[in-house]
Amino acid sequence: MSRSPMPTAAPFLRQTEDASQLVTVSVLYYLPDHRSLVNEFTWQTLDRGPHYARVEAFLDYWRREIDAVIKEVKIAGARPFAPGQVDHVAHRFSLN
Repeated sequence: MSRSPMPTAAPFLRQTEDASQLVTVSVLYYLPDHRSLVNEFTWQTLDRGPHYARVEAFLDYWRREIDAVIKEVKIAGARPFAPGQVDHVAHRFSLN
């Protein structure tokens, strides 16, 4: 009988199994009524490059459903973990 992984481990296991990577998306946008005021929305998710289907779906949803004009999108991705790159923490210390 195998035990299922802890719920908090699910994103990590998905990342190691399907070569997803942690992607940070930064969207600069403005509201049509306030064109001189630019806001930023930052979002992180697991996605697979180079096409980033999940990010594309989010941006399509934004363009369809949100009354804000996207000015700029920046995408930064971290390489997927390899099994040898993960270390367990043996000790944890706090100062003050």
